[in-house]
Amino acid sequence: MKKQQIQKATKDNPYLLINHKYIQIYTDGGKVYQQEQIVDVIAGKFIQRITEIPNADPYSLKRMKCGTLKDKNNVFATRLTKNSPPETIKTEFGVINNPNAIYEYYAIPGIDGKSFKAIKEEYDTIYYQDKNAIFYGFEKMENADRESFEYLDFCYARDKNFVFCKDNVIEIDTHNFKLNNNGFIYDDKNIFHYEHQVFLDAKTFEVLGCVKGTYDGVSAEGFIFNGTFIVKDKNGEYLYDSKTNNLTDK
Repeated sequence: MKKQQIQKATKDNPYLLINHKYIQIYTDGGKVYQQEQIVDVIAGKFIQRITEIPNADPYSLKRMKCGTLKDKNNVFATRLTKNSPPETIKTEFGVINNPNAIYEYYAIPGIDGKSFKAIKEEYDTIYYQDKNAIFYGFEKMENADRESFEYLDFCYARDKNFVFCKDNVIEIDTHNFKLNNNGFIYDDKNIFHYEHQVFLDAKTFEVLGCVKGTYDGVSAEGFIFNGTFIVKDKNGEYLYDSKTNNLTDK
């Protein structure tokens, strides 16, 4: 039924492929394009933006939960056109998205659209894979082994060879480490809080609590993963500020 409706679509009678809140994607039988409602804060109104999705296959095009569009061949992303106004502007409301910015869709080179998927839940990962490789966002991770790669938590992952923070290899034993509720990952030699190394004794390292965290009122045993932590090793207790990566005596 869908195939027949797509085949019958015309410019005067386009077929709606995807309908998501303020975004609709249509085909007119020849092209696929996105129609989007943009808020113009300065003018106090909605404006309509229409963007073609070049070479998109209307029969297999889908919107992933993370918002990315893909079809049987490609994964699509947006970028500013060469002659577009700036992406953001300064106003009395602060820095806002520029309603006059002009975007274009393009097929991302080197990604197989048919097999592209999130490593874990699409809302809870920064890692993706296709039949050939692992990706951090849309960037191929050259050091990652696709067959053994797994997402851990926070922004960490590992494979049979390495532990990763985002798309960077960190010096943690991939076969013997601990990852706690506060985002600290450590083995017998090294400690990291995301991409920052914490220079304490790894064998005796502990997180005792949190002075100031991302979520006020939540204990360090809960969901605090940024802020000032009370930590210790065999030599004493310290305050570790995750925003500055500073370590001071308590």
